[in-house]
Amino acid sequence: AIQGPFLFEDYEQWDRFKKSDYCKDLVAEIEQAAGYKVMGIGHFGFRELLATQDASTVDALSKMKMRVVNAEPYTQAAVVLGATGTPIGITDVYMSLQTNVVQATENPVSQLVSMKFYEVAKYLVLTDHMIAQQYWIVSNKCYDGLSAEDQALLYETFDFIANRIEEIVEQNEEANIKLMEDNGVTVITPDKQQFRDRLDKVFETYPEWKEIYETIQGI
Repeated sequence: AIQGPFLFEDYEQWDRFKKSDYCKDLVAEIEQAAGYKVMGIGHFGFRELLATQDASTVDALSKMKMRVVNAEPYTQAAVVLGATGTPIGITDVYMSLQTNVVQATENPVSQLVSMKFYEVAKYLVLTDHMIAQQYWIVSNKCYDGLSAEDQALLYETFDFIANRIEEIVEQNEEANIKLMEDNGVTVITPDKQQFRDRLDKVFETYPEWKEIYETIQGI
């Protein structure tokens, strides 16, 4: 996936990127390296921060452990936000928040609601720090065995699915946040610049990301 902390400002920028030649070039590089075809790309919302206490500043987060997916770039999200990243399987997050093993998690709003993490963590910080992406892929062997007509139909089908999922996620986002508010969650819109100012820490570790980041910001 083409992901990184604060790589995308909003859904409009994501949509411009997804339709750009630069996206096509990056996808082609992924396909060549991985040995499969990418049939569709979509998002399922920005990843937000849900915590057991106010986590709206780097200083506050520096005192917290945050559950992360045990892979880049998710661990780098913790670096940028200022927290200590703690890899934990998704099925153990609820209990980990409830028992104070971690004090925060970062997930799309739809997942925070569907897994009911808001029951044990009452501060939603709308960081919009990373857009959650999904890719539909098929192996080269499968793809090459299809007719040109079926190949085109496959692309068309998964493009429709990706776009429809994005529509549903965006349409339901406000209602999902309201549901959490109705269940006692305090919603906070933080100063995001304090987090963006820490991106150099990511580029120090992964200098090759900087060129990608700067190119996408110009789309």
